[in-house]
Amino acid sequence: MICRLINLNCVVNNKLLTFIKLLITYYQNMTYKELLDKLKSLSNEQLDQTVTVFHGSTDEFYPAHSTGITHENDILGANHFYLEID
Repeated sequence: MICRLINLNCVVNNKLLTFIKLLITYYQNMTYKELLDKLKSLSNEQLDQTVTVFHGSTDEFYPAHSTGITHENDILGANHFYLEID
């Protein structure tokens, strides 16, 4: 009986660990290096398209119309590159 409980505990722990890893991967923020790697794999046709941001919570797409770099910002800190959308 103890062996069954130990094995069941291992299965539950492994499934929980897998779930936690998936959550971490899903909610991990993309870096600009990762974005650059993705951009390098796009075709010329795709690179000519409008830069677009998808907002998952609202299921809507927004065009980016400019970029900027923060100076003094309480949220991001100084010298942080960003895309601007309306």
